[in-house]
Amino acid sequence: ELDDDILKFFHSKIGGKDLVVEDVEEAYETATKMVIPRKCKWVLMWSARQSLEGTRRQAGITENYAVWYSYSRLPKVGVQFQEFIRGLGYQALNPGMKGYLTSPLAAFSGMGEHGRMSSPTITPKYGVTNRAMWAMITDLPLLPTPPIDFGAYKFCKTCGICADACPFGLIQKGDPTWENPASAKSGIQQGTFEGWRTNTADCPHCPTCQGTCPFNSKPDSFLHAVVKGTVANTPLLNSFFTNMEKAMDYGRKDPEEWWDMDDFTYGIDTSY
Repeated sequence: ELDDDILKFFHSKIGGKDLVVEDVEEAYETATKMVIPRKCKWVLMWSARQSLEGTRRQAGITENYAVWYSYSRLPKVGVQFQEFIRGLGYQALNPGMKGYLTSPLAAFSGMGEHGRMSSPTITPKYGVTNRAMWAMITDLPLLPTPPIDFGAYKFCKTCGICADACPFGLIQKGDPTWENPASAKSGIQQGTFEGWRTNTADCPHCPTCQGTCPFNSKPDSFLHAVVKGTVANTPLLNSFFTNMEKAMDYGRKDPEEWWDMDDFTYGIDTSY
């Protein structure tokens, strides 16, 4: 539900225009501001799946097809949502990805948990192979979904695989903190919360880290299902599971291998 606290995750300025809430019936935009009607009290969120094998092989400042195919799908889905909601007689406002902070909104809506990588939200079914949670403000009455705890945040405290894999050492290591250790250098505080932050000022967005997350397993993997069920209820074996992840070599793979692979259309197995 969009209250005064959740509104703080939307930028006060979007494209040089002030984002404001007013007691009006319909949203409108002028040369200086974008107006949200106060009756638009809900945030609708969605995401797009990435190819698992493609994600494990991402490299370079332009990433790879796994990222860009997901990004191309996100606005298409957004337009369909807007038209469907408009057809029901309600408003749907899409401020665009540069208009809000995706990770906290995703966490508050119950789509996933905050993790060590900071920017990607860890989801219970697909790990961080779900791309960029998108948000839309609407006056269509929705049933709010609460935050979830499936053990990812606790697992990140003892894991650190993504931080070790970062070629530039930009992912925060150690225990979660309330302040950003890199803010003195970058000038980017990234909020006051107990967690981790990636030094986004220097990050080239390769993103090698995404392909290393142990939560990226296939849902039909019996072993990973047992592990996920265990970490959701107790953190006692988290260090053991981290070491097993490294030993079994489930994570990052050679990008060049992808060219010789037989994979699903767009890299997504739609059977699960």
